[in-house]
Amino acid sequence: MVMEELERHIWRALSTNFCSKGDIVLTTASSNIVALLIPEGRTMHSRFAIPINVDEDSTCNIKKGGQLDELIAKTKLIIWDEAPQ
Repeated sequence: MVMEELERHIWRALSTNFCSKGDIVLTTASSNIVALLIPEGRTMHSRFAIPINVDEDSTCNIKKGGQLDELIAKTKLIIWDEAPQ
């Protein structure tokens, strides 16, 4: 519990620092519960158009030149809690 609180404190500090400079920060998590705990957090499925049921042939649905593509290109920091291993 203490480590999770420390991680989130560090993430908030990093996010605040980047955002104060006008940089874009994306926060995401693997689960809905964790995404709710992160400021402006979204699930990885929602943020990066990752399919819910993933197999070896799965790909993200990010269209070249689309809004998500442009957002990711402009992003300076991605905070991903519980990244898949």
